[in-house]
Amino acid sequence: MMKRNIYRMAIILILVINIGGCMSKERQLLKWFKSEQEISDERVKKIIETLEKRDVEKLKDMFSEKAILEVDNLDEQLESLIEFYSGDLVEYDGGCDSDSQNRHGKKKLKIIGEYKIVTTEEEYRLSFSEWVKEYEAPGKIGIYNLEIAKEKTWEQEDFMWTEEKTGAYIKEDSY
Repeated sequence: MMKRNIYRMAIILILVINIGGCMSKERQLLKWFKSEQEISDERVKKIIETLEKRDVEKLKDMFSEKAILEVDNLDEQLESLIEFYSGDLVEYDGGCDSDSQNRHGKKKLKIIGEYKIVTTEEEYRLSFSEWVKEYEAPGKIGIYNLEIAKEKTWEQEDFMWTEEKTGAYIKEDSY
């Protein structure tokens, strides 16, 4: 009888450990395979934090090697963008589009995020384009386009982002 109880306890213990281990693996897989929206949300959080800290170097570090090499005045563009942004974050909301390819297990993933940001002083729209995965050209991984506009500018009928242009841009009023 005693052996039977010990045997049952051992089986229960093994099952608990295995179930816990599987849950842990599932959580690890979820972290590894984030959705495009989660990736985009994380990126915009980092962008906002960097704008509020007014840190040009951290913002530049988010850009791809290729973008940094292609844009002669990226530092000035980023400084202007930081100066344009004012206030402390109240809330943000937005989404992303993505373009992905998978060739024989090699992946490409590009995200274009667009967000409304409300600060204590202003309402903005922010757009960024970023290569998250790029097997043919790893130097392209990172942001290559970052744009910001005040909400009233974004609301204009003729407003357009320049998503394919490399650099950091402030979209000014056109009226």
